[in-house]
Order: sequence, then structure tokens, then C-alpha cells
Amino acid sequence: MTAYLQHTRHLLATFHAHSINQNQTLPANFAEARCVRYRSARYLIINGSLYKRGFSLPYLRCLTPEEGHYVLWEIHEGICSNHSGARLLAHKAFHQGYLWPSLHTDAQTFTQKCDKC
Repeated sequence: MTAYLQHTRHLLATFHAHSINQNQTLPANFAEARCVRYRSARYLIINGSLYKRGFSLPYLRCLTPEEGHYVLWEIHEGICSNHSGARLLAHKAFHQGYLWPSLHTDAQTFTQKCDKC
């Protein structure tokens, strides 16, 4: 269990999926270890990918910023290209089941760079 918690903590920081290393342990500091246990309960690893459990939503797949940029491009200019604003673009990505730390700021900069908008 401690190896899983430590690995989940690492994935939370980087949002990259890696295999679980059995030699990892919780931090020595009790308060920090408790925080890791609490935060890791919201995350799940399925087939090597990190997912966040939503309250009333399906699992949200945690993406790297590069993968997130492609998702934003596909929603904004891809096959469904409606050239929506930043808030709606982030909302659509979230409801499609994707999550990364800078989702809202990436959507804001993406729509500002769009020439057609």
C-alpha cells in the first residue's frame, strides 16, 4: 500500500504514468505522509494511466501538457471546430473526461492565439 501511495504522489506531481516501484515508501514526516494518503485516495491507476475520481463524473484522465494541447486543438479547431471561448473550451475538455494542472490557463492562451476568433 505504501508503494502505491508513493507512486501516486509522484504521478500527481508530474501527471505522467509510470509502473509502480515496490521499493518506495511514505515520507518520514507524519503530516506529509498523511497528506499523501489523503490526496492519493482521489486518484486511480488503470492500465498504466493516471485517472482522477470525479464526484459525479466518470474518471478524468490526467494528461501531460503536450497531450492537453492536442485535446484543446481537437476541440477548438478539429472536426467539430466551433472556435469557442476559453471557458467553454476548458469546460468541454473537462466534460470529455480530461484533466491536467493548467487546463484553464492553457485554454485561455490557446484561444488568444487563434486568428479566426
